[in-house]
Amino acid sequence: MTDDPHSVRLTGLLSGVFVTQVVNSAVHLAQPLLVADMSGSLGSAAFFSAFGTGVHMLGTYLGGWPTERFGARTVLVMSTLLRGIVLAGIPIGMAFGFAGLSWVMGCYTVEALIRGYVDTSVHTVPLELAGHRGDLLDRINSRYEVAFEVGAVLGPLMLGGLMIWSAGIVPHIVIPVGFAVSAALYLFIPKTVRAREAELGTGHA
Repeated sequence: MTDDPHSVRLTGLLSGVFVTQVVNSAVHLAQPLLVADMSGSLGSAAFFSAFGTGVHMLGTYLGGWPTERFGARTVLVMSTLLRGIVLAGIPIGMAFGFAGLSWVMGCYTVEALIRGYVDTSVHTVPLELAGHRGDLLDRINSRYEVAFEVGAVLGPLMLGGLMIWSAGIVPHIVIPVGFAVSAALYLFIPKTVRAREAELGTGHA
């Protein structure tokens, strides 16, 4: 933990953002490809992607209250882990033979909603870490953007490699594992005074 206004440990945030973006960008490619393959229609895949964007926007809006109530760090860890759990339903369904189109679309829809909570909380974490220090916030955001963009570039490369050189189920296994790893990395984000107050408030609610 650190409350030093001149320094803050960013390893947990930056490594978590990097891994999240690797698998997140892979999801954005895997989803339309899988839906198109199962439905036999590129139009259906495009429509479903647009629908998922709307669900994600709803999740972003709904994520404000828990982020304020329980702290951004807590919501980020839990929602990232939940993304992995929900998306694990796809390879499990594939392995046991019940992953029909409705099942896959249901998993992706729930994931899109949870993704909104992730986005709200992960963009609030730098504000909590920086407090009222504008210079510190700028420093955190610049490093955040580097981790974000590098992960976003590597994600499609990883997915492409897995799709070429491994069985079809493997990318859908790697993605939820990646989100679980991200959630574990986010645990190393320092607890701020505000985060600890949120936890104490929860305990007395």
